[in-house]
Amino acid sequence: MRTSLAFIGLALALGLAACAGSSADPLEPNRMRLTEITVADDPKTDVRYPVLLSYEATGDVRIIHSCFTWLDENGVSSWLDDWTGLGDGPYCLGPESAEIPGAVTTMLVSGYPGTYRLRAYVRYEGGGEVLISNAVSREVILTQRNP
Repeated sequence: MRTSLAFIGLALALGLAACAGSSADPLEPNRMRLTEITVADDPKTDVRYPVLLSYEATGDVRIIHSCFTWLDENGVSSWLDDWTGLGDGPYCLGPESAEIPGAVTTMLVSGYPGTYRLRAYVRYEGGGEVLISNAVSREVILTQRNP
């Protein structure tokens, strides 16, 4: 048991180190990297709310879709969602706005209250190719809308 926990801890540490190192790496021409996800304050069920994805880009890139997966933080399958990266989604939507330099806004709506990990990535065109960015995530607490 201790050996398997130590192995899991080592794997997590190596994964985090790889992620930390990749954000400092220079981008190739016509590529992008997501840096942060920001969700509107106090999102409610069945009400549209904005999600802002911040990014770095080099050259000419055009965002095609923002894709979101909901990972249940409290459900029975939460450990499986975390381990496999599977959850409810991905749901890919066209961006609502790209008016802020280095950011794109997409409007989401969710029907179930609870605590989730919202993971996002984008499909984009860069240098004539369709590519997929890295993923970013954050915890989101959805509360019931008052009737």
